[in-house]
Amino acid sequence: MEFGHVLVVGAGQMGGGIAQTVAASGRRVSLYDAAPGAVERGLETMRKSLAKLADKGANLETADTSGMTPLYAAVDMVHPASLTNRPPQPRTGRLSPEELVPVLLKYHADPNQPLKAPLLLRQHTGGDASLGAGATPLMRAAKALDLGLIKVLLDGGGDPLRAMSNGTTSLSLVMAGRGVRALTPDAPIFQAVKMMLDHGMNVNAVGAGGATLLHQSLDRGEMFVRMLVEHGAKLDIKDATGRTPLDIALGVAPATPAATPAAAPVGRGGRGGPPAAAPPPVVDAATIAYLRGLTSSASDSR
Repeated sequence: MEFGHVLVVGAGQMGGGIAQTVAASGRRVSLYDAAPGAVERGLETMRKSLAKLADKGANLETADTSGMTPLYAAVDMVHPASLTNRPPQPRTGRLSPEELVPVLLKYHADPNQPLKAPLLLRQHTGGDASLGAGATPLMRAAKALDLGLIKVLLDGGGDPLRAMSNGTTSLSLVMAGRGVRALTPDAPIFQAVKMMLDHGMNVNAVGAGGATLLHQSLDRGEMFVRMLVEHGAKLDIKDATGRTPLDIALGVAPATPAATPAAAPVGRGGRGGPPAAAPPPVVDAATIAYLRGLTSSASDSR
């Protein structure tokens, strides 16, 4: 009989050891203990054990059935979901998950090793269906907008443009983060994107609809647009509708109509049908003036 998911009751020395051994065999493990703080202490012991194993040359790419490696697990555990009706557990050891990440990278853990499937419910989190097959440790850090972990993973070779099958990348997860629309240098999204560009990310990479990051960021404020240009964003790239970033900022009509999804059947009462088109971005005057000035200067130099 094959067991793909094992529940270990008791997070003491024996239970923790069993949980670590089962996890190392590639199976999912849930660890439970009724005593307050027992699971956290057991996880802390496992973190120390993993650090020692890494120091002795253990294979850090060993993954469970979802494809989760020790590095992804460590990143994931930095931002645990809240536990209903339970206060946050106090730190019980010297080695935290965020401190384990650089240890694993030091011993060549792969920051681009992808998951094979979404993670299931675990003690510290309810799982995350949005990060499924293809998700990397950097994507997990990007979704949490954890600047410290993003930097550590980029330093270790994390690829911000590596994509899941649905096109999700670490960059897109960062750009989807909460906050004000216009980005200034003190905004975490601004800092995360700049960090990715400073680590060599291609600012002119083309995404959905032939759009570059500049095409997609015209409504994020003049400071953010200026930062992209200073990192090499090109003004003359046209998206799938035949428009440059300045064209979109000025509200120029598409030269080529964008592809529309097939219409869904219309239901009773008129419900259903194709989704409404996204509204055009609202671009501030400072951004338009900045792009116009750059375009004019480029034309004069020819």
